[in-house]
Amino acid sequence: ATASALVKSLRRELGATASALQRAEPTSRASVVVATALLRCVPLIAPEEWRGRALGEAVPPLCAHPHPAVRAAARDAMRRAVASTPAARDALVQGGAGGV
Repeated sequence: ATASALVKSLRRELGATASALQRAEPTSRASVVVATALLRCVPLIAPEEWRGRALGEAVPPLCAHPHPAVRAAARDAMRRAVASTPAARDALVQGGAGGV
């Protein structure tokens, strides 16, 4: 398999993980571990549903997550995404401002 195919496959799998997290108990140990690991991948590899402008809708709300580790990982992900993805920068800033 090519590297491109592997990245696409990983994005699809991460999308399923992100969807499952929305239905899981937010403060359970497993949810926190998976959420922080997923956020550490942003923006290098993000779920398909989080790409581009959608990143601005998905990540900023996690900055208000009930668990401090997820909040910290979301803030770091926002910082990295704003610095490295100019196309999504406005959406990220607007999403962050919407949560204030």
